[in-house]
Amino acid sequence: MKIIADVGGTRGRWVFIDKSSKKIIETRGFNPYIHEINILNKILKELNNSFEFDIIKEVKYYGAGINNYHSEKIVIDTLKESLKDA
Repeated sequence: MKIIADVGGTRGRWVFIDKSSKKIIETRGFNPYIHEINILNKILKELNNSFEFDIIKEVKYYGAGINNYHSEKIVIDTLKESLKDA
């Protein structure tokens, strides 16, 4: 199973895909320039409540505000913390 995430400053769309199904979940947005990292943590916690992260093997994250090493590292580290097998 994989996730394709398109996350803007006001809205996020997370698509969970495997060989036989697709599920789309919309969340609030996240931008590391205007939001605290705990917002992304809350989003991931909400997603994990409705979908088990243990089976996620790949993540493609397209997000607002990720245009330098520092903001990229913040998001990658946070995703890795929640999605340990991806």
